[in-house]
Amino acid sequence: MPGFDVDQALGTGSPNTVIRMLDTWRGSLAQRLQEVIKLPDVPSKVGQAFAEVWCLAVTHAETLAREAFIEDQNALFAEQTSLTQERKLWEIALAEAQANVAEHTSKLAQADVQLRERQPENT
Repeated sequence: MPGFDVDQALGTGSPNTVIRMLDTWRGSLAQRLQEVIKLPDVPSKVGQAFAEVWCLAVTHAETLAREAFIEDQNALFAEQTSLTQERKLWEIALAEAQANVAEHTSKLAQADVQLRERQPENT
């Protein structure tokens, strides 16, 4: 449903809460289907068909959820790899910058010493 906010509707958006609520919903739906099967005006074959359709729907939903999870996991791994590489490049750049600062600080100190040596002493 476009624009549906799970966090707003449930008061939380944590995966554990959502999974727990979906399990509860599925369990109650299965109970309701069992009750439909027991109703006298619903032929048992129709009730069985409902139950079979429900099982197929659950299996299909689980497959889709697993596929989406794997895609998300792969995307996160790729992003993590990219960030790790970027971090290494930044660490190298930082080390080079620190080496340059140290080198220039040393040269500045040497230049300062040379300047003092060339200035006439105040007596």
